[in-house]
Amino acid sequence: MEERVQRVKDAWQSATPRLLVFDNCEEETLLDAWRPASGGCRVLVTSRRSNWSATLGVAVLPLDILPRPDSIELLRRFRPDLAPDDPGLDAIAAELGDLPLALHLAGSYLSVYRDEISLDGYLTELRRSEVVQHASLLGAGLDDSVSPTHHVQGVAQTFALCLGRLDREREVDRIAIGLLARMACLAPGEPVPRDLLARTLEDVDSLLRADGLRRLGTVGLVEDGDGSLRLHRLLVRFVRQEGLDPTAQSAVAQALIGCGKDAEEHHLTGPALAAVIPHLVDVAGAADGGTGEEGPAAELCFAAGQILQFTGSPGAVSPWHELARPWYERARALLEPTGPSEDLALVYVRLAGAAIFALDGARTVAAAERAIAIATEAGAHMPRIWAYQYLGLGLVQLGHVAEGLEAVDRSYRDAVAAGLNVIAANALYNSILICVQHFWPLEALERVNALKAVQAGSIAQLQALRAEGAVHLWGLGWPRRALAAYEEALALARKGQLTYYENWLQVQLAVAHIHLDHLDTARDLLPDSSASREGQDRVDVLWAAMRLALDSGQPGAAQTVAEDVAADEAPPVRVQMFLGDAAVEVLATVGRTAEAAALVERVTAAGVDPAHPLLLRMRGRAAAAAGGLEEAIVDLQRAANAFRLAGCGGEESRSRLALARALAEAGSTETAEAELRATLKSTEERGAVFEARLARAMLGNIGSAR
Repeated sequence: MEERVQRVKDAWQSATPRLLVFDNCEEETLLDAWRPASGGCRVLVTSRRSNWSATLGVAVLPLDILPRPDSIELLRRFRPDLAPDDPGLDAIAAELGDLPLALHLAGSYLSVYRDEISLDGYLTELRRSEVVQHASLLGAGLDDSVSPTHHVQGVAQTFALCLGRLDREREVDRIAIGLLARMACLAPGEPVPRDLLARTLEDVDSLLRADGLRRLGTVGLVEDGDGSLRLHRLLVRFVRQEGLDPTAQSAVAQALIGCGKDAEEHHLTGPALAAVIPHLVDVAGAADGGTGEEGPAAELCFAAGQILQFTGSPGAVSPWHELARPWYERARALLEPTGPSEDLALVYVRLAGAAIFALDGARTVAAAERAIAIATEAGAHMPRIWAYQYLGLGLVQLGHVAEGLEAVDRSYRDAVAAGLNVIAANALYNSILICVQHFWPLEALERVNALKAVQAGSIAQLQALRAEGAVHLWGLGWPRRALAAYEEALALARKGQLTYYENWLQVQLAVAHIHLDHLDTARDLLPDSSASREGQDRVDVLWAAMRLALDSGQPGAAQTVAEDVAADEAPPVRVQMFLGDAAVEVLATVGRTAEAAALVERVTAAGVDPAHPLLLRMRGRAAAAAGGLEEAIVDLQRAANAFRLAGCGGEESRSRLALARALAEAGSTETAEAELRATLKSTEERGAVFEARLARAMLGNIGSAR
């Protein structure tokens, strides 16, 4: 026999071309011992093993699951009577994860029992948790039919053979089993980031963890990709049924809860953050909060809300507050019956935050007040201090500006006293925005200096730059200074992969470029106004879209947006003021005077102070468009003076440009010229290039008309 074997091996090493197949070869020593060292043989190895020693020179060609059309075609080989577009075939292929062996077994089963079970009935059975033990996947109905691979015809048996190659007597194999059990607790079929898996077994040396992962690859249980790992969804079901490690579920839960905290503190950002989302959502969704388990289940739901809140994806289907709020509500429902606690107070703080981003002032105030009451009863200072900040923002949204600013300032004072610098920095930032939005830029600038002094890491630095840009852009009207601050902030946001801040800064940079007359640059920066974004961000985008269209001499391009603003009665008063001012200008410019007047009346009826400079400007523009020049001149003059007294150079200039146009139309050309020359001087000093160009053009038109 040995002589015959040697003759075969010698033949393999001859020059004759051959294809030598080592089928189902799992051992490196076996391949090394039998493959020919030379000659014309080409060697093909089929194996579940994913890693091979470099000394063997094996070129690994991973075989992935089947593409969905191929999966459906494989099923139809057994049931050609079914149409290719039958939704049942697609659903079965999805449930089986497009695994060829499982599809072959399922197809055989459906063929043999075609009269006894429908596709829908079979799918219902597969969706049970014990799917891998379903008769079809154990080879029921096959009898003596030939296996396409000549291997075991059963999914569970195949997985069991792989698992059986791990020996619990060996430490590295015990680690491998622990890692496998933890991966099976995560979302089926989703890539598992290596860093996330490492967090579930942090007490094990990193080198030993790496050895454990290699063992899983060696026995064919784990698919190893770039930076992530994957278990087939059927293997996940199998491992869960095996109950390999009773500590795996809690270890995974704690790791995911930690990811939520890291997302909030901006330690977990960008693609690494996005990769965790499907796992946290899956695990949190499965947490039922049974007796004695309310706390951990609530923590998972809270973490799911955190991680969705801080993802900040520009391509998200819904704004973060819509995605995160249901998870915070689930956490609240789990914790509410247990009585007042810091965790429950924090959940209400998050609900208040989601409400303010949805521009729902009443819901914000209600959630913040509930958070304050619970935190006070529980003696929890941090959520109480946070809640005062949201209480203030909600009150401002409802029009109670002085009361709201005082609540935000209280949050700042209490945070400083408690050493909570991150909360202090956020409170200062929000108070600055309140000041800017209500045309108190000088006070806002003082608060910016205070914010720069807060020691709260890079996020506080980023907030200070955002605030500084807002004061110069929206308050004082110095676009170049704003641009510098925003660009520095954008560099920080990109360095930290802080997607939400990148998106926000992109809009603000677009507005700064509009004022600098860089209209093409602004157009490139500005996202589609129809894209789903957070409430206030969407307001900024809509405003900038209207402003860009107006300043590009294409007001018709913004007409639809302006009409939508005019028709929407839902936004809070401040939002109506902000968007309404631009919408009135668009509507007046395109001759929709009735809609412009109606929008002014709606804002007036909302209880806005009749002397508010934005309302005066809106009223003046609408009146001028309708031919009421005398009334328009009075209102526009009052608006310009109010902005001047407030120190709002940019808004003053825009008001004076509108005033000069009304004066010129009324025949008061000398007064109009005086207004334009004053405006030109101011805009040139502040570097507001677009407004300066507009003032020059209007001066030229008046001169040529004489």
